[in-house]
Amino acid sequence: MKINLFLSNILHKLKSIAMANYRVNKNSFTNPKGDNEVHNEGCVHYSQLTNYEYLGDFVNCIGAVQAAKYKGYKADGCIKCCPLCHKE
Repeated sequence: MKINLFLSNILHKLKSIAMANYRVNKNSFTNPKGDNEVHNEGCVHYSQLTNYEYLGDFVNCIGAVQAAKYKGYKADGCIKCCPLCHKE
């Protein structure tokens, strides 16, 4: 029983280290290209979003952008926090 609790605590800590929380901005008009930008919780813009949809926890921006597109958004990664997923 102690081993299961120990392993559960380790897995919880690993998840919090390896994954980030993502949001998509519902306001496409704030972006010159009309995209709905995806931001992670470490982004300067994350806490400033007032009209957003929570996407979930992902290992990287690729899954988050895919989730936003699946929900119907014209999604693009933020250049600051998701440069890997930012289209030029």
